[in-house]
Amino acid sequence: MKKEIKDVFNQAGLRITIETNQKVVNYLDIILNLLTEKYHPYRKPKAISKRISDRSCSKEEFDSAAPIYNNALKSCSFSEQLIYNQPSDRMRRNRPRNILWFNPPFSKTVKTNVGQRFLKLIDKHFPTENPLHKIFNRATVKVSYSCMPNMKSFIHKHNAKILKSTNKTPKMSCNC
Repeated sequence: MKKEIKDVFNQAGLRITIETNQKVVNYLDIILNLLTEKYHPYRKPKAISKRISDRSCSKEEFDSAAPIYNNALKSCSFSEQLIYNQPSDRMRRNRPRNILWFNPPFSKTVKTNVGQRFLKLIDKHFPTENPLHKIFNRATVKVSYSCMPNMKSFIHKHNAKILKSTNKTPKMSCNC
């Protein structure tokens, strides 16, 4: 079974190793000791180098700050030496918009395009200089028609309700 799983992962180009029967495990940012039931923070190797590199605008600034951290690591008996890594360009985070939905009921008997008229009102009363334009504009307000039940279903529901209320059987009373 394990061989089959490894073959699937290898075919997909993933390098996943499975280790079993461990007593101390690094999980996310915690070291879990299963024997003593204790835990403490875990830092991945080279995490400090990456953090200092990301907070330095250039290699020269990194080199001026690195000796302090290297001495601290050495005094704590770590053998890691800090190495400058060019920070990658950070992608801007796309935040989802809060969308307001206008949901008028659809009816074939209404000749007016209610959605179009509504959006024109939004454009007219919330221009770009309006302080509420950020909330009410074409990007944040959407129109979606809801279908109303037809007359046959109204009548059917009404009749079912009436029949259900008249078919109630009286409670059995004592036969003494």
